Parts: sequence; C-alpha cells; structure tokens
Amino acid sequence: MKDPACGPAGAVALILILLVKLTALEALAGQQVPLVLAPMLGRGALLALFLTTPYVRPGGLGEVHARALPRRPAVIIVLVIVAAIPITMGSDGLWMLVSVFTAFMLTRAAMLRRLGGATGDTAGAVVEITESAVLITAAMV
Repeated sequence: MKDPACGPAGAVALILILLVKLTALEALAGQQVPLVLAPMLGRGALLALFLTTPYVRPGGLGEVHARALPRRPAVIIVLVIVAAIPITMGSDGLWMLVSVFTAFMLTRAAMLRRLGGATGDTAGAVVEITESAVLITAAMV
C-alpha cells in the first residue's frame, strides 16, 4: 500500500470481509468444491481485472504485473476457469458465475469512477470480494 496506515473504514472493511468469509465457510463445512473454487475464481478475477482495466499508479507494485501480463494465455485461463465452473458445480456453478460477474463489475465500476483504473490495492480487493461472493453464493445454493 502506498500509505500503510489503515483508517477506521479500512479496519471495518477488513473485519467485515473476514466475518463474511468465516460465516460462509462455517455454512460450507464438509463441502470441498467451493473451497477450491473461491481462490480459483478470485485469481481469475484478478487476471480479468488486469486484462480489462488500465493500471493507474505509475511505479506501483502491481504495474509490473499489469504491464507484463501475457494477454493471450491470460484470456485462455479466464475462459477455462469460467467453463470449468458449470462442469464441476452444475447449475449451482451458474449462480456462482453470476455472483462473481456482478461483484467484479460493480467493484471495477467503482475503481474506474474513483481512481480511473486499478492499483495493486484494488487488485487485492477484487480477489477478496470475489472470493467472498463465491463463498456466500455457495452457502446459499
């Protein structure tokens, strides 16, 4: 983070995301597939973010990753992840994809509106928000 100090809003957001994940994980006790899909979709959303959103912090830690990302393999990986979800989860997987797409688009829109693009910090936020969306959806279906 450019400024390592965490204000009250950041602390509350961190605590809330951890509570949401903990609650969803408790509801998913004994189910293994969502536990694998959540990090996979989170990292897939990170690739999608770097593919579709300009990186706006010159010299930031994520700039190298955004700039040097091999585009064709990244697109293939995102497409494989999206195709694998309905195969592994059936119709429940479609709900996961809807929740991931919705969370991704809302988060990306907020980044574009407030910052004009992505930074390393917002990339990490996309991963956490996407993982939470997957776990919440898996707990609900």
